[in-house]
Amino acid sequence: MDAAIGVAFQELFTAVMYVGRRAAKFKSILKKIESTLNRVTPMIEENENLGRNLDISQGETEMFISRFTEARKVVLKCRKIYAPVDTWRNSRRSLAMLNEINSRMGRTGTMGGMGEASGFLRRCGVPKAPDFVVGFKEPLQMLKARLLKDKEQLVVLSAPGGWGKTTLAKLLCHDHESKEKFKSNIFFFTFSNEPNLEVIVGKLFQRRGYTVAESDFPTEEDAFNQLERMLKETGSDPILLVLDDVWSGSEDHIMRFKFRIPNSQILVTSRLVFPEFSTSTYRLESLKDKDAWDLFHHWAFPNGNSSIPDYVVNKIVRGCGGLPLFLEVFGRSLCEQPVVIWNRTLKQWSEEKPALHPNEKLLKRLITSF
Repeated sequence: MDAAIGVAFQELFTAVMYVGRRAAKFKSILKKIESTLNRVTPMIEENENLGRNLDISQGETEMFISRFTEARKVVLKCRKIYAPVDTWRNSRRSLAMLNEINSRMGRTGTMGGMGEASGFLRRCGVPKAPDFVVGFKEPLQMLKARLLKDKEQLVVLSAPGGWGKTTLAKLLCHDHESKEKFKSNIFFFTFSNEPNLEVIVGKLFQRRGYTVAESDFPTEEDAFNQLERMLKETGSDPILLVLDDVWSGSEDHIMRFKFRIPNSQILVTSRLVFPEFSTSTYRLESLKDKDAWDLFHHWAFPNGNSSIPDYVVNKIVRGCGGLPLFLEVFGRSLCEQPVVIWNRTLKQWSEEKPALHPNEKLLKRLITSF
């Protein structure tokens, strides 16, 4: 049931991003929905076992899934409905649903302030990596070579959405060589488009045993000044800092962390390639054919048995473009489905406009799977 929360949330997030680029009339309200999703994302990602970790009842768990699913349906209506009043009302209802989820999570302790040490510390820890991962052995060795052995202070892991950047970052943090070098000084933060740097600095203080409140840092500059002073006073133990999902316009923030935190290695994940960090960028590639096949089979045929012809499976796997997110989503959606559903999916793909950009084509396919 806990994994279902993450799946439902990811489906909603993808729908908002897809529709938001097309529904110009409702851009403002969709932007608010996207902002709310960005606030909830770290909690979804960092609590794979949400119900158990936060003592949420089965009823509350089902409520989260229901709200995400209903909100996604409302968002997708924005693409086709032509009555502005009705669509605006539906969009407002979707935002209200997300705010309710936001509020419910706050009451469970996952969105407390800096003074709530238990929830605070939990959110700066490293999220669990997926149980089944393929195709990341070589990229992981490359990152380790650059950050742990060559000791580059900063590496930017760049790839489009759905390629597994966050998964690879989690694997680096949980790797035994990383733990051996950095011990308890491994920090993982979801940066997003509106990072709260004072909160991130506060979490670093908390991990060192300090009790801090948001009011202790009146400005970003003051927060970094105090952080630099604290780290110098408490020793020079090496630090691994992961800034996940960094958006455009955050280059100055990255430079602050680079120059103000001594003895640190920093991994940045982003869909972008920042010109300022071009020599420090590692571009993640899509999965190779064998790895893509294995990942898809894991989700589509969990029992190892398949009555679907190989040529049909091969077409679906190739249509996912070697992207882990797409392979998982389509594998889950086609699991235990009859061959007629598989062929219908291929037929939908064949009817796509040939002029579509590959990324747009993949997003369109992802939406149809929902």
